[in-house]
Amino acid sequence: TVLKFPSGQLFYAYDQNKDIINKDKSVILFEAEKSCLKAASKGINNTLAVFGSNVSKQQIQLLLELGVNEVTIGFDSDFIDTKGEDFRFFVAKIKKIAHRLTPYFTVFCAYNNQGYDGYKYSPMDFTDEQMKKIFENRVKISWQMLGSVLYCYCQIRHNTFYWRLITWQSTLFRL
Repeated sequence: TVLKFPSGQLFYAYDQNKDIINKDKSVILFEAEKSCLKAASKGINNTLAVFGSNVSKQQIQLLLELGVNEVTIGFDSDFIDTKGEDFRFFVAKIKKIAHRLTPYFTVFCAYNNQGYDGYKYSPMDFTDEQMKKIFENRVKISWQMLGSVLYCYCQIRHNTFYWRLITWQSTLFRL
């Protein structure tokens, strides 16, 4: 008999971090448990891991029950640079997750938008200084689907606002 782990029904570090998340009303979602452990070692305890690269309806419900208002997606930077096919795949993955989360939460994405050498790195895998810069430069995402065109409203750094009109073929997070 093979038992499947119900990864879509729970989060890693939920029991350990739920009180802090409930108090802060914000959470950082990582793909893997290692990132939560590294974050905890740096005193960051409002983190959860989704056991992969998807967020299920059950996981969204858990976040709603915790009273979360703000979600930061801190998934691995599965790209070498922002010009390649691997970056387009990363963008598609973030779009899919953001589309599920934005009806309920304010959504940000913290990813390697600083050009650091870190293929497949989680934000927590970078040096402390680099990690801090990645989170300082996280991108706020909200979506409106208008035909085949996607409008993305981004808030970056100290309430400086940028508007970008983005088609499915263009780079999502490049400013």
